[in-house]
Amino acid sequence: MGHESGMTDEDDLIWLAVVDLCEELGPVEHRASRWADKPALFLGRREVAHAEAPGRIDPRITAKGWRAQAAAFTGDPSIHHDQAARVPLRLHA
Repeated sequence: MGHESGMTDEDDLIWLAVVDLCEELGPVEHRASRWADKPALFLGRREVAHAEAPGRIDPRITAKGWRAQAAAFTGDPSIHHDQAARVPLRLHA
């Protein structure tokens, strides 16, 4: 799977770090995202994250989950939260 830039998921060091971390935490599967032809990680049937672009990860987190953890990320410039957006949370490297 690739990105619009022509990079593949194997070229994106941020994505590879996310994959490594998720694999340590549980039995994730690598498949194409449900929302686009982008690399994604799944736990069972649920997509938990996908690579939006090189260095940019879209975690699939519920609003309830974000509310429970948001305070820990206040002021972090790598986290963009926009409640009105289609994808309200993005991680930027």
